[in-house]
Amino acid sequence: MTEDEARMLVGTELDPQKLYMQVEGLKDVLKLAVSGLPPQSLKNLRDALEEVCAGSVEIPGMAEALEIVKEHSAEAPHVQ
Repeated sequence: MTEDEARMLVGTELDPQKLYMQVEGLKDVLKLAVSGLPPQSLKNLRDALEEVCAGSVEIPGMAEALEIVKEHSAEAPHVQ
């Protein structure tokens, strides 16, 4: 097996445009999912993301996910 074949199998080589489109799609799905959450679930998600973001290890995308959840929390006056 060549190195290129191995990369394809494990998915370590990503097309930047494809990755961007996947991320944008996931953000849209998150916005849609968050908008349908009941108040307590939205608060729980926000609290969990804040805890992850406050941790010592940075996880790519978590800060942006937290911002999306905060935006939707701000739109729902019952969740603050």
